[in-house]
Amino acid sequence: MKPGRKPSTIPPAQRRRLHTAVHNVAEADVEMRAAVQDAHHAGGSIRAIADEINRSTRTIQNWLHSTAPAPDLDTGHTPN
Repeated sequence: MKPGRKPSTIPPAQRRRLHTAVHNVAEADVEMRAAVQDAHHAGGSIRAIADEINRSTRTIQNWLHSTAPAPDLDTGHTPN
């Protein structure tokens, strides 16, 4: 928090909405990476996949070669 600012709270409805959005983003990320894997295994080239979903070829390569764990669906954070 910035100096001189009063602490504030987020109303419960908006807090729930924020947490739901984080959860949905994490789920979408897991699904996107799985879809990229499937497209590649089905014969799609890295370039074709990247062009289709408007991502860089480097991003697609990273996703295909990543051994990093998927984001936690409850928090949206990737475990260390």
